[in-house]
Amino acid sequence: AAQRSTRGSRSSTPGSSTSSTPSTPSTPSTASSSSSSSSKQRQHHHHCTSSTAVVPQRAQHSNNNPMGSFQQQSDDGTSWSELLSGGDVVTEVLHPSPALKLPLLPDTAAFLRRLRTHAESSSSTAPPMPPSWDDHADRVTAAMFSWSDELVVCRAPGRMDVMGGIADYSGALVLQMPIAEACHVALQRRRRVSREQPATITIVSPAVGGDDADRASVFEMPLADLLGTGSGEGGADGTAPLTYAEARVMFAKDAATQWAAYVAGALLVLAREKGVLFNADEDSDSIVILLSSEVPEGKGVSSSAAVEVAAMCAVAAAFGIEFADDPETAAGRELAMLCQKVENLVVGAPCGVMDQMASACGREGCLLSLLCRPAEVKGTLALPPHAAVWGIDSGVRHYVGGSDYGKVRTGAFMGMRIIQEYFEQHGPPMGNDHLEHLTEIAPHVFDSPGFPDKFKAQGGAMAGHVFLSRFPGGHGDDATDVELTEVYDVAAATTHPVYEHHRVRAFAAILGGGGSGRSVFDTDISRHDEEEEQLSVLGELMYQSDASYGRLGLGSDGTDAIVRLVKQLGPSRGLFGAKITGGGCGGTVCVLGRADGSGAEAVEEVCRLYEQSTGRMPYLFQGSSPGAMSFGHIRVRVMP
Repeated sequence: AAQRSTRGSRSSTPGSSTSSTPSTPSTPSTASSSSSSSSKQRQHHHHCTSSTAVVPQRAQHSNNNPMGSFQQQSDDGTSWSELLSGGDVVTEVLHPSPALKLPLLPDTAAFLRRLRTHAESSSSTAPPMPPSWDDHADRVTAAMFSWSDELVVCRAPGRMDVMGGIADYSGALVLQMPIAEACHVALQRRRRVSREQPATITIVSPAVGGDDADRASVFEMPLADLLGTGSGEGGADGTAPLTYAEARVMFAKDAATQWAAYVAGALLVLAREKGVLFNADEDSDSIVILLSSEVPEGKGVSSSAAVEVAAMCAVAAAFGIEFADDPETAAGRELAMLCQKVENLVVGAPCGVMDQMASACGREGCLLSLLCRPAEVKGTLALPPHAAVWGIDSGVRHYVGGSDYGKVRTGAFMGMRIIQEYFEQHGPPMGNDHLEHLTEIAPHVFDSPGFPDKFKAQGGAMAGHVFLSRFPGGHGDDATDVELTEVYDVAAATTHPVYEHHRVRAFAAILGGGGSGRSVFDTDISRHDEEEEQLSVLGELMYQSDASYGRLGLGSDGTDAIVRLVKQLGPSRGLFGAKITGGGCGGTVCVLGRADGSGAEAVEEVCRLYEQSTGRMPYLFQGSSPGAMSFGHIRVRVMP
């Protein structure tokens, strides 16, 4: 498949950073700093609507500007109407969206201002753009959009893994909060000048320095090389979309543009899973996409999921693709599962679905309660007013496609296959006929005398060739492979999700008061003591989860040091719990503390102490923002 990448000149990178290995597919660029949105919980529950079309049609929209009733301000005091009508460039809103019913998020305001600046620079008489890390990407962006035609803008946040983490792929309950940092995507369907020109996809992700130094900021390829010119069962025969394996190999050929798989993969998944024909005839449009993410890479807060969800939302809005009939959660569920296919099958990273679900369906300031079988939204849980969570980045780069995460996941599925055989021979002790998820096994069953000792925490390692000789059909996981020469700690990998699921259920029950609306600690003791008891129990569950990660080999020196500092300051300083997040092996530590100010002061002290011992001032995640389905999409036209 023919593809073309271009690299622009960049300024020298200030400071130093830990770079990923050459085989690690970086997600598109992330900003060096971000503007947090207000952490106040909002009650706006909206969703995207669009028309169904297997062969996408160009949607018709009113040119009326609906700004009259939307005057909400961003945190810096800017209102939607001020933002969209100020200056020499007029920005028209062509389609009202849930986003316009939310206060204007500061990062969205900044992104739209950047679009306006690009539009201004497209004029031959325009002054030069302000200096940036990637002047080449800026020039390409200014030229590739037709600024008098509509653009679709979507936004998807990263997520904080409060509880559940890697147990998602074993069917666990997980609790996830969308963070303030998010990815924005602007997408436009561009008519070709002539039929002789092939329809193309162009993706721009401006570099911001650091780990972006060796990454191409512009990716372009003919749509036919990815999607073919028709429909079929697969294969690079010129008529059918590439198979997932073919696409994965194609994107992996050039490490500088491998990031484009997270975005272009949305088109391939929609073509293969929903039969969408983006390149059905000679009149098909080209697609141009600008990507800007403030979700930092390698910190365990789902930067890749934010990119996938924002891109998928933009493609769906631009081409009129529907996902599900149920207003919000169901549509977000299908979208998220398609995004997981992008990461599993096109990128080749074996993530579960919780990251994409949190980015798509999360509510600002709330924990999304998700049962990963495969993606059942159980509702949202609000933290009590006396509690708050923060994320402290260790500076140790995390990557969900890394070998340690993959080995643990593989070991868990190997363990489940062995247990399935045991149940087939001795009968299931839980009353169900077939084990589909490890988390269906209750801890008391797992600990019972009759349960095989090999699944207990001690021992239980198994070489890949030994397992495959016993189970030639494999371990049942499409996202990982059992390597013949690798040795897997099957016991630890199997044990973790069983107990983690129970810990998360307890965490959720304590927050929800068992469904009674009252705290489970509602006794005659003082309110302060009751709050302390609740936070202490929640914190203990987090510490237990972190320790289990360590037994799996998924901890790191940096995250372990942060957890120790939280324990050192402890409840007397307003801190009650901490755990490594996501796939582990670095990244971010989630911290639970008091919301009365003492917790925030203690978290800042943890950051200072960590810098003193490591020389790295950690990035601090605080605040929350709406998920992609709550934001919806907006259609704008920027007219220089």
